[in-house]
Amino acid sequence: MLFGIVYILAAVLLTLHLTHGFWSAFQTLGLNNKNWMSRLKLVAKIFAIAIGVGFSIIPLYFMLGFNN
Repeated sequence: MLFGIVYILAAVLLTLHLTHGFWSAFQTLGLNNKNWMSRLKLVAKIFAIAIGVGFSIIPLYFMLGFNN
């Protein structure tokens, strides 16, 4: 149970890291005007949340007892 909670916490931290890293990578390439940054930040949030939820489903599956 403890390992599952730690794994989910790590997935949340990964989500936060990916949110920043995704749009920051495009800013490094020079796509940092007002029109693109708002779009990139939205796409970054959607992408990062999808990854975080995907990783969190694995321990939740076992913690909620669906493996029986």
